[in-house]
Amino acid sequence: MGTLYQYYPNKQALLFAVVERHVGEVGSHVEQAAESVHGKSLPEIVSTIVNAFVMAKIERLDEARALYAVAGELDSRSLATETEKRALAILSAALRTAKDVQFSDLPTAAYMFLAAMVGPTTYMIENGAPASIVRAWSGQLASLCLGYLERVAHSTGEG
Repeated sequence: MGTLYQYYPNKQALLFAVVERHVGEVGSHVEQAAESVHGKSLPEIVSTIVNAFVMAKIERLDEARALYAVAGELDSRSLATETEKRALAILSAALRTAKDVQFSDLPTAAYMFLAAMVGPTTYMIENGAPASIVRAWSGQLASLCLGYLERVAHSTGEG
């Protein structure tokens, strides 16, 4: 029976692998959700994606809080860059298919959608939001994101 250091040269490498796994799982949940709502209405797209994101983040909330606490110690710029590219591609693809709206500046809309999900969720996790807020998080965050996206979208007259 070996030790962890047979597989990871140091503590930072082990922590990086755990963060990478967590980020990958969240990305997979969001990607599956986004693909499931291609061609749907903007409210359905947003609520499904936000719910998948939030559920992936809070299903193991203690783990997420621990990872946020140590992530600052790691050199994870390349992981963050790749994760952002993947997320923007997923969100852009989903928003592009909305049956009821179009976006004249889809890259900005997708970027703001991502930022609106990540920023407040990071705040909620890092600051140990009470259980009542965590329970309401998905609906509240979907309202925030949908409000922005409806503001910048143009109706197609369908729906």
